[in-house]
Amino acid sequence: MKLPRRPLHLRALGPLPPGLLEWLAAELAARLPVHPRLAPPWPLHDAWRDERRGQYRSNQIVDALCEDADGGAVQLAVTAVDLCAPGRRFVFGEATLGGCCALVSLARLLPADDPAAAGEPARGRLLKESLHELGHVFALTHCTDACVMRASRHDAEIDLKPAAFCAACAAGLRTSGPPRRT
Repeated sequence: MKLPRRPLHLRALGPLPPGLLEWLAAELAARLPVHPRLAPPWPLHDAWRDERRGQYRSNQIVDALCEDADGGAVQLAVTAVDLCAPGRRFVFGEATLGGCCALVSLARLLPADDPAAAGEPARGRLLKESLHELGHVFALTHCTDACVMRASRHDAEIDLKPAAFCAACAAGLRTSGPPRRT
C-alpha cells in the first residue's frame, strides 16, 4: 500500500556543510512518506544556549520549531551545534512524539578529528538519526529490534543499526495519523 506523502520542511539551524540538506532530503524521500522541501535557514539564538554547559537546549529549539509549524507539514531542523536536554549530558536529537517537529545535531555524529567532514560515516549517522527522530514525529517509540528506532547512546550504536524500520515500525508508519502541533 502506497502511503500519502506529507510535506516535510527541512531547514538548517546555523551553518552546515554545503549540499548536506539536499542529500538528506533525497534520502528521506526515498525512505519515508514525505515530500521534502528546503525551508529558509534559521540563525542560532543565544536564548537557546546553556552557557554553563556550552551546548544548546534541544527542548527550547523544538518548542520554537513547533511555534513556527504551519498546517500539516512536518519540520526537521539540522544543526552542527552540540545539544543537551534536561537530565542528559547530550542528545543526538529530539522530536515531538506524534507531533510535527524534530531536531538533529551533527556535533557528535561527525568525526572528532575533522568536524567539517560530511562524508561517511557522518552522512549515514545523520540519515539514521533523522529517520529516528522523524519516526517519533510519526508516533513511533523506541524499538528493541534491528531497527532505526532503536535507541542510541553513542555513535558506535548508531553505526550498528540499519537505516530502515523493522516490519512492526514500518507498519506503525502506515497507521500513524497526520502530525499535530504540540
